[in-house]
Amino acid sequence: MRFLAWLITVPLAVIAVSFAISNRDLVTFGLWPLPQELVLPRFLAVLAPLVVGVVIGGLVAWASAGRHRRTARQRGYRLEQLNAEVRRLRERQAEYEDAGRRADEVGRLERASASAGSVARLEKPAVTTVDAR
Repeated sequence: MRFLAWLITVPLAVIAVSFAISNRDLVTFGLWPLPQELVLPRFLAVLAPLVVGVVIGGLVAWASAGRHRRTARQRGYRLEQLNAEVRRLRERQAEYEDAGRRADEVGRLERASASAGSVARLEKPAVTTVDAR
């Protein structure tokens, strides 16, 4: 897109500069109800309204696209909220899956010990204290 803009802008700028160089003679403009007259170079009398028209057209296009920019911004906020909710739900799902795996492991161990006919008892190790004085 940027290349296309340069492809259009550079030739137009060359044409505008060559037009300005070849049309430097003065033109007198009478502003009818007013007694004043404007004396301007011909290129300025032609190119200035063109530039003003482009600027006004750009402002109108920017203003008319405001509704679309606002909608895109609101949808972006909503997308961020939904992405945060998806992350939260995936974390909860992972927690539930971990809890389920642990419960399955405990159940498997209980079934294995019940099928062996005896329950293994864990003895507490003796705790000794050392007086290091």
